[in-house]
Amino acid sequence: MFFNMPTFPKIHIEGLEMIHIDGMTKSFGDIKALKGVTLKLEPGLFGLLGPNGAGKSTLMRTMATL
Repeated sequence: MFFNMPTFPKIHIEGLEMIHIDGMTKSFGDIKALKGVTLKLEPGLFGLLGPNGAGKSTLMRTMATL
């Protein structure tokens, strides 16, 4: 059984970013957990997907403490 998800128009207003990260790096001693992360999020929903050890939790924790 398939469900049709509603689609919403994407509204883009130049310069309206909620979060903009450019080249973020996070290290634990000699180990670089994040290296050169660049991210631009506009208002709306997003998902953060990746395999175990990819740095998802480290990214979210680092963003939460900015």
